[in-house]
Amino acid sequence: MAQTPAKKRHTLLIVDDEIAILNAIGRLLRRHYDVLTTTSVDEAFRLFESRDIHLVMSDQRMPEMSGVEFLTIVKECYPDCVRILFTGYTDTQSAVEAINSGKVYCYIPKPWDPEELKLMLSQAAERHDLIKERQRLMNQLKEANDILERRNRELEVANQKLHELDRLKTVFMEVVSHELNTPISIVQGYTF
Repeated sequence: MAQTPAKKRHTLLIVDDEIAILNAIGRLLRRHYDVLTTTSVDEAFRLFESRDIHLVMSDQRMPEMSGVEFLTIVKECYPDCVRILFTGYTDTQSAVEAINSGKVYCYIPKPWDPEELKLMLSQAAERHDLIKERQRLMNQLKEANDILERRNRELEVANQKLHELDRLKTVFMEVVSHELNTPISIVQGYTF
């Protein structure tokens, strides 16, 4: 019986300038994800360079730049990473802007409900897996199309060769027919 592969743990990066928030979310999610935390946007980018990060949660209001600005850069540099914005402020305009422009997958208000947060992250991880699966299937399709194009070119070349061989056969048959008909005509001329 074939074994199903073990489910891959997703890496989650949480960026917030409040250490207490990072610790609370880290404790809540450490059994489900490989959780990385940082209070610095610069450190977050260093983590992106050194790790394969699948999900990123960013606070909206941080000293270095806003969460929307940070997630916009993440989208440009790491488009497969699912981006989540969260904030304790009622800055819904920024959240709506971020969601509508495609910078974030979802918006989570602070304080969060632990079960709702787990559910949203689970859905975000599933989205990441679907993105990766789509890429894998697109790559397979491209490879299959490349093979098909190569074989079509090979068939075209073979078809051209067959047409040339058919033309040569026709010429040969005309020559043979002519060569056979000449002696037969002479013999028939003597018999009548």
